[in-house]
Amino acid sequence: MTKNKKEKKNNNNIIGINFENKFSSKILFIFSHFIILLTVIIFFAPVYFSGKVPESGDIISIYAFQNYFKESPNVLWNPYVFLGMPMFGNIGLADFFIFSVQKIIFVVYNLFSNEYTSWTFYLIILGFFNFYLMRYLKASFIISIIVAIASMSSTGIILLYFIGHVTKLLSLIVFPLVIYFLLRFNDKMKLLDVLLFILTMHFLFSQWHVQIMFYIYLSVGIFYLYFFIRSLRLKDKILTSNLLKSAGAFIIISAIALGMNYYKLKQIYDYTPYSTRGTKSIVDLQKKSPEKEQEDFYNYATNWSFSPEEISTFFFPSFYGYGNSTYSGSLSNNQEVKVNTYFGQMPFVDAAQYMGIVVLLLGLFAIVTRWKEPLIRYLTLLIFICLVLSFGRTFPVLYNLFYDYFPFFNKFRAPVMILNIVQLSFPILAGLGLMKIFSIKNDNDIKGEILLKRIAIVLSVLLALALFLNQAIVGWFIERVASSQKGDRLKQLYDYMSDMFASDVYFSLIFCVGAFWLAYFYVKRKITFDTLGILVLVIVLIDLWRVDFRGINYIDNTSIKQKFVMPKYLKAIEGEKNTAPYRLINLKQDGTLGSLNQNNNYYVYFLMDDFYGYSGIKPRTYQDIMDVIGPANITLWRMLNVKYLIIDKEVNLPGFKQIFNNEKDIVYKNNNALPRAYFVDSVANAEPMEILNLIKNNSFDPKKIAYLEEEVNIDKPADSTYVVIKSYDDENINIDTRSTGNNMLFLGNTYYPIDWKAYINEKPTTIYKLNHGFMGIIIPKGYHSIRFSVEPKSFFVGKYVTLSFNILIFFGLGFIFFRRKINITESTSS
Repeated sequence: MTKNKKEKKNNNNIIGINFENKFSSKILFIFSHFIILLTVIIFFAPVYFSGKVPESGDIISIYAFQNYFKESPNVLWNPYVFLGMPMFGNIGLADFFIFSVQKIIFVVYNLFSNEYTSWTFYLIILGFFNFYLMRYLKASFIISIIVAIASMSSTGIILLYFIGHVTKLLSLIVFPLVIYFLLRFNDKMKLLDVLLFILTMHFLFSQWHVQIMFYIYLSVGIFYLYFFIRSLRLKDKILTSNLLKSAGAFIIISAIALGMNYYKLKQIYDYTPYSTRGTKSIVDLQKKSPEKEQEDFYNYATNWSFSPEEISTFFFPSFYGYGNSTYSGSLSNNQEVKVNTYFGQMPFVDAAQYMGIVVLLLGLFAIVTRWKEPLIRYLTLLIFICLVLSFGRTFPVLYNLFYDYFPFFNKFRAPVMILNIVQLSFPILAGLGLMKIFSIKNDNDIKGEILLKRIAIVLSVLLALALFLNQAIVGWFIERVASSQKGDRLKQLYDYMSDMFASDVYFSLIFCVGAFWLAYFYVKRKITFDTLGILVLVIVLIDLWRVDFRGINYIDNTSIKQKFVMPKYLKAIEGEKNTAPYRLINLKQDGTLGSLNQNNNYYVYFLMDDFYGYSGIKPRTYQDIMDVIGPANITLWRMLNVKYLIIDKEVNLPGFKQIFNNEKDIVYKNNNALPRAYFVDSVANAEPMEILNLIKNNSFDPKKIAYLEEEVNIDKPADSTYVVIKSYDDENINIDTRSTGNNMLFLGNTYYPIDWKAYINEKPTTIYKLNHGFMGIIIPKGYHSIRFSVEPKSFFVGKYVTLSFNILIFFGLGFIFFRRKINITESTSS
């Protein structure tokens, strides 16, 4: 009796509220979604309410394509950069699911004046998916909210929005949903789960970020490997059987999802051998031994390798200088300037791999206290493997195994990217850690209570030591920076960097001390669990947002639009009233948009063909030209229809006439530029490097001779021949010709025989590869209608495959809905 009275008295002294006793699950479910949504809106308030957009070169590059996609939403070929390159078109309503998602996002975010709000939708979805996963794991509403918000706010995840890596973000949001379905399949497979899992994987494939796709599949592979070994060790035949069924279902699900994206993935697969990602540089092949070339390629792929020492940034984000931040002080006359203070082994980083110190410690707490649970062991194994792979060449034992033997892996750059999986896994572990704290009180777990107290005491002692040793910590940090390779460059920022590091140490320890003492107060029945949850949520938000905001730079949306107001030098080119296709090149190096070192696909916005461009997957032949010749060469410009040169200083080049000069921008018209299509007098055989050197040395006239690698016979065209471009679109070029024999027509666009087809009077003809990377066809004597068109079979076949699968899934979902409705009706009647 005395004990019961004492417990009752203690319960009466507990501070706080218990939401799940006060409100229904339906209300809490709705409220949880509202909190997740509100969190994103508050964080991105400048985007939602002040017309701000992230300051990023990639975002400017995306904006540059706006007019192009409005004019050609289902484009298959981009003629505006790199002399033409493939695009992977949208099939619209044929992909009903993706089309619907895009339309929903468009409708919702059309309520706001800033189109960049739409990207925040995917962070909200990531939060929702983590919430559903934690609810499936029997977490309370408050724990599920904490996990959702922590995953959205993880520095490495939320940063993807600000640097414009949207497809990476979109691919990552499926991770918690994949884990959710795998766990459900272990218990019981239902038709609805299978159909929704297909749509989940379909969405992953639709973003065609192959590296993130690989990491998701690696996570799935580790899941089945771990659980299958566990089932064999336990001799659990039922679990083994369920896993085999689940794995079989997943293979079928993946095959269907792949089929639904065949139209896009097959195009990517076809393009790879013609791109910089799939083939080696001609310079490397000519000058280097295979061993040296392989070594250079390996070093290129592993430049962004994490290091074991940088795990410290999980605890203190500025341990290696952080990355991009905004400095304001005496060095800048108190003006805000963007600085990068990273001094680790990678070339640079945008931000630290920080997921929150409280999230990290709660995750580690779950690993220690719940180690025997299979989900804990799986997530720990996944994190460990991802962490070791992220080390790349720093600790290459596991990385080299994958690099040498796993498909596609040696095509990936930046091993550090796999840490995105770690940043999505730790919030789940943190939620499981909070669930353990909840059970410590309910189960009267004395050992757990003592562990919490000891952790809180140790953290308190560490905080006291950090405060006491403040000057020593600052001095030690400055010594580390000074001794690094980047120390001299960062010398003026030592004080700024050391202040940042010291504040990170103090705040991190304060947050940890607060969180674990609160947890101890909960198990001692001083506060309710929901009160603990709310306070932990506040701590996690302050912790993560304090670091997240460090690297954020906004500019006005109107300022981006102002950047795309047509400059006067382009108006001068437009004033030339060209009716035939032409190209321009900007050789300025002053950092202005469109210039050589800040191209950003700027001229695509104005639908002008640029000789240069910006992309990570350039055509291989184009890059060979850049590697051997460079962008400035009069033979190259003559051959490839480069009619206008934009530069910032006067030059004296034969055949060039100045048509505009406002001191900053000078435009020259190249009167020697040949049309986009023309007859050449003769052809000759030459090896690729020989061809490029002939161009480099201006050793031939491209109108008189073209080079190729195979034997063909042609006739020299007479003066009476002509080539007239009747229409020139992205994917269709119609030309009228008169030829006086078997004449070679040169078309100055990228040679890509996978998609481009040529017809003479609607009869197919062979396209030859001329001058190392351009198209040519032999036209017989007479008057002819010539048509070049982009015809990717995989796109048109895949379009109907996708439509078929969408219809089947739609009917499957309809069947489930009506069956449930009938069951409910029958249940109500009985």
